[in-house]
Amino acid sequence: ARHLAMAVGALAKLRTGAAEMEPFIDELRQRVPELSGAGELVMSISALGRLRVMDESLVADMAHQLSARLGSERFHARDLASVAAAYVRLQYLDTHHVGQILSCARGTLQEAAPCELAHLALAAARAQVGDADDFVLAAAVLAEEKVPFMLPAELVDVAFAFGHSVE
Repeated sequence: ARHLAMAVGALAKLRTGAAEMEPFIDELRQRVPELSGAGELVMSISALGRLRVMDESLVADMAHQLSARLGSERFHARDLASVAAAYVRLQYLDTHHVGQILSCARGTLQEAAPCELAHLALAAARAQVGDADDFVLAAAVLAEEKVPFMLPAELVDVAFAFGHSVE
């Protein structure tokens, strides 16, 4: 399953077409229970987001696997931001699940890059997590500290995401 996750992740980064990806997605669908490590899950979910695989059942199965490991595995805010961005792209915004992701991300939030903070904040707002406003504010304060070190394109992306987080 690890090699499949790596292959799907790499092919997604290469922007491989849907037709070429279908056999890999079918195999991934069958092997979701075997995805056990944090890296495998993050790579697979991120790839689904990049590929815009709108298969709610597959995404829900992956989310269930991720939820089962959030307490026992070490997930970094960076990885969880990648998952959050995929969920926003796929419009998979389960309030409880996104809330779990945010809780887990809080431990390493200080180490997250501004764009990662923005991805988490946008998912919190879109999923209407109970403490979304508090989370968005905390993430915005952390991102603001890093503004002097950001490139103009990064600044625009972060401003755009935070702007949509507080609508």
